[in-house]
Amino acid sequence: MKLAIIRHAHAENLSADGKDSSRKLTEKGQTQVTDLSEMLKKVNFHPDVVLSSPYVRCAQTSKGLCQCLGWPEPTFDERLGSHNSFSTVFDAINEYSEIENVVVVGHQPYCSELLEAFVSTEKRNAINSFKKAQFTLVETKDLSRPIGKVIASFAPKGAST
Repeated sequence: MKLAIIRHAHAENLSADGKDSSRKLTEKGQTQVTDLSEMLKKVNFHPDVVLSSPYVRCAQTSKGLCQCLGWPEPTFDERLGSHNSFSTVFDAINEYSEIENVVVVGHQPYCSELLEAFVSTEKRNAINSFKKAQFTLVETKDLSRPIGKVIASFAPKGAST
């Protein structure tokens, strides 16, 4: 299985209604989605399913990537919201363990926690914390024993943590 972990692009600090889940991508975030799409065109990865947090910033990131890259429409799952525990997020992903290529578009800290679950400390330290609009592709044989390797990891220029 190949699992692509993507953190949402740059979003506004405060939404009009004050809800975290309503925060939209900024102009910088929209540019990051476009830039990330261009970078991903060079990677030979075509997901079977795209899972996304339903929060607006993740929905905009996932929809933009799917549209630009011809990926399947995202499946939105409340369990991928920013305030859920790692185990809740992992349970949502584990439902797709029989699928070969899966994308997860989500939030910190669980993007980093997913990476930590799959790779050794030395590899993890080389990647550091997930930046906004970062893409990291991990290959693993089995989600029940998440031991894997990073195949690719990059973020648009100027992406911040």
